[in-house]
Amino acid sequence: MASDGSITRLIVLLKDGDRDAAQPLWDAYFRRLVGLARARLRGTPRGMADEEDVALSAFDSFCRRAERGDFPQLADRDDLWQLLFVLTVRKAIGLARHQGRARLSSPATFVQNSRCLLVVCSCHVSLFAFQCSSTVGRWEPGVHR
Repeated sequence: MASDGSITRLIVLLKDGDRDAAQPLWDAYFRRLVGLARARLRGTPRGMADEEDVALSAFDSFCRRAERGDFPQLADRDDLWQLLFVLTVRKAIGLARHQGRARLSSPATFVQNSRCLLVVCSCHVSLFAFQCSSTVGRWEPGVHR
């Protein structure tokens, strides 16, 4: 990563509207942002977007907002990392929620036999089973592993 002085200088240039300052900042922080996004997305279903998309979106938001003057307190590499950290985590949370909604709203297939009901979601690999109780028409949740 670049020295503290050059990161600070690049921040000033970017805030002043110099879009060329974004590339060296991106080069300096890309791996950390991707690693952070990967950690935050761990365990969530994968969709069309991934941790690199989260990092890119967070960095793009930072650049656009820095040019607009939305970060008057942004002065050095420590401020920058704190800001990029928050933006990346929020983008990762948003992506996880979006992918979760997509998974939950997907069509499901129901398969029934005399002992259980299986629900298979088309975009999720988990199977859910409910055991039939002795009362006709009443289902009790059961554990299926």
